[in-house]
Amino acid sequence: MWHRYLILGPLHREFILPLQGRPYVDRPGGPALYAAAGLAAWRPQDRIALVSRVGRDFPEAWLQELAALGLDVRGVHRVDAVTDTRQAWIYDKQGRPLFEGWVRRFRERGFPFPKDLLRPLPPQPRGLQTRASPLTLRAADIPMEVLAEARFAHLAPLDYLTHHLLPAHLRQEGIRTISLELEGPYMAAGYRSRVQEMVAALTVVYVHEDRLRHLFGGLREDLWAMAQEVASWHVQVVVILRGDWTLWVYDAAAARRWVFPPYPHLRFKDPTGAASAMAGGFLWGWSQTEDPREAGLYAAATLSVALETTGPLALLDTLPGFLEQRRNTLAEYVYRV
Repeated sequence: MWHRYLILGPLHREFILPLQGRPYVDRPGGPALYAAAGLAAWRPQDRIALVSRVGRDFPEAWLQELAALGLDVRGVHRVDAVTDTRQAWIYDKQGRPLFEGWVRRFRERGFPFPKDLLRPLPPQPRGLQTRASPLTLRAADIPMEVLAEARFAHLAPLDYLTHHLLPAHLRQEGIRTISLELEGPYMAAGYRSRVQEMVAALTVVYVHEDRLRHLFGGLREDLWAMAQEVASWHVQVVVILRGDWTLWVYDAAAARRWVFPPYPHLRFKDPTGAASAMAGGFLWGWSQTEDPREAGLYAAATLSVALETTGPLALLDTLPGFLEQRRNTLAEYVYRV
């Protein structure tokens, strides 16, 4: 089986209380899985390979479940030094994440509070990490037989070292299409030169507008100007996710700017992982067309479905015809500026 797509990033034990519907409690999640699901939802014939490091608490049965769904999990490595891969996402009525009052929020919705959330979650990294952690991905984590066959690679949000070191290794191994989600503590003005070095020669970078503004630290106010500067760092396409779920796509080669408004009949339910799922959809569209506008349509359609569902596995239950219908509808709204 041809392994055309390589998705690198974290997998988590996920706990979600969405704005609508039942909780998603202690089920597989994490940015890498959302990106893979956003790509796999379009039903590619080529196999998608995951590369990740998980803790001892990540159930083996989940990996078997993902394999049964068609994902190659040979690049998922269990690390004995990591004992806790839980992540929790609870939102207010506007879809903003809450960091306290979780028990009350579950009670208000009539759901029991998960016992596994009574103990503190793993601490989140702060600042620029220049030392490898147990979850930092290494080049050796990628199975050679998978790497030899891969043609497209995507790096989901992870630590600075992973994002800094792995693209060069992937290029050295012959992968020319590499995309990366800019996310994490390194997205601060003091690290802009490091980010510039990190993204050099990438095909696509994805970034939320808030992260992009933090990176520029007030030196620029216009998002398009920021996108153009990032593109000048030898990036072919810059995709900005706006706070209202609009996508802005800057095509460096043609110096074109595309705006993809949100799906007009969006039934907003859960933002968890939506940005990573969108990146997976863009990678699928790019692999088929190498056209930023067309890839943006696939990304926008995937994003809309991700916002209406909970958990990455729900994306895999989406009928291809439904996604195509979304894509065709969104094509009527995209415009160039």
